[in-house]
Amino acid sequence: MIEINPRTSRSSALASKATGFPIARVSSLLAGGLTLDEIPYWRDGTLEKYTPSGEYVVVKFARWAFEKFHGIEDRLGTQMRAVGEVMSIGKNYKEAFQKAIRSLEIGRYGLGFAKDFHTLSLETLMERLVQPTSERQFLMYEALRKGADIDRLHELTHIKHWFIGQMKELVELEEQILTFKGGLFRRICLSGLKRTVFPIAILLNC
Repeated sequence: MIEINPRTSRSSALASKATGFPIARVSSLLAGGLTLDEIPYWRDGTLEKYTPSGEYVVVKFARWAFEKFHGIEDRLGTQMRAVGEVMSIGKNYKEAFQKAIRSLEIGRYGLGFAKDFHTLSLETLMERLVQPTSERQFLMYEALRKGADIDRLHELTHIKHWFIGQMKELVELEEQILTFKGGLFRRICLSGLKRTVFPIAILLNC
């Protein structure tokens, strides 16, 4: 369940794209008085038999632009501050997440090395994670690079352990990639590393 209201919001449109399910069309039929067992299901019988399908993961990520609004503090809360959002599809969560970052069109190819966050101490990174901001995911990535504990990050951000664990796996993979140089990396890249969750722009700079 995403939401219940008398309109079709942009979240509904995103969910339709992600699942292939025509939410607006089905909603209009239901509003017109039909029941699920009266609406044809394009795979089998009628719609009350619908089951989700698809071997992919979809990530929705908000787009913020605090730099365009002078005097506005970069701090997230219950107030709507996003200026848009992106949707990405991948074979797994890590791939879809990295694609979402690139789709923001903010000059970042992934979670790592955003701004000067990688130069900050672990203590400073943890302090900046206390308040939710548009940079929280990027700060957390660098904190993990410097050895931050998953349980402690969960306490600070209330982000579930699984998602932080997925981010930690990205950090570990990036650190492995950064150890490759020159010809050795090129051969490994050609043999399949370029199909990882990291974009070519990052891989070719190794």
